[in-house]
Amino acid sequence: MSSAAARSSEASQSTARQSLDERGFASIPALLSPPRCLEIASALQPLLGRAGRRGLLEVRAVADLARELAADPRVAACSERSVAVDALLFDKTPATNWKVTWHQDLAMRIGVRTTLPGYSAWNCKHGAWYAQPPESVLRRMSALRVHLDECGEQEGPLRVLVGSHRSGKMLATEDIADRFPAFTCKAAQGDAWLMKPLLMHSSGQARRPSQRRVLHLVYAPEDFPAC
Repeated sequence: MSSAAARSSEASQSTARQSLDERGFASIPALLSPPRCLEIASALQPLLGRAGRRGLLEVRAVADLARELAADPRVAACSERSVAVDALLFDKTPATNWKVTWHQDLAMRIGVRTTLPGYSAWNCKHGAWYAQPPESVLRRMSALRVHLDECGEQEGPLRVLVGSHRSGKMLATEDIADRFPAFTCKAAQGDAWLMKPLLMHSSGQARRPSQRRVLHLVYAPEDFPAC
C-alpha cells in the first residue's frame, strides 16, 4: 500500500471510530466482496426461512468469519481488542416480512448461568443463557451487521436514533423518535454497519419484499464472561 493510500485508510478508520463513539454507529463499505457474501449465504442456507436465528457461532463458517472481521483494520480500529460472543441471522423475505419497534440490545449471550454482579434478567433461550450486563459493560460492546444482500429504502432497512447510546439504558417511550435525529442505514451487498448495543434502533416491514439477509455479529472485550 502506498503512503497516500495508507493515510487515506487511517483517516477513514479514524472517522469510523469517531462516528461510532459520537453517533453510536459507523459505516464500513464493501467489508465483504459479493462472492464472499454468496459463500457465507450458502453456508447458512440450511438455517434460512426463519425471521431470526441466534447462537450461530457454532457454525464454523460464521465463527471463522467473526474472527476474520474482528482482525480487519477497519473493524479493529473502532473498538478495543474484542472477541465474538454471539451471531444472529436476520432473513427478511416475502414470507417472513416483519417490523421491529424502537429498542436497545440489552440481552447478551452468556452461555451458562453464573453469579455475576450487576447482571440481571437471566433468560434461557434455545439452551443458552442470556442476561443484561451492566451499562458499563454494554458501553464496551459493539455489533457488526454484515449485509449479505442489498438493502435499500424499500427492503426494510435498519433505522437508528443518532446519539441515543449516550443516554444509557432507557425505555422506548412514544416520543423517543422526537428526542433524537433518525438515520436510515441502507447498504449495498457486502457493506456493514457497526453499532453500539445501547443505540436505539428499529426496522420497518419491507415495501418491496425480496430477500434481506443480515449477519449480526456481537463483539465484547476479552474479559467478557462468555469468552
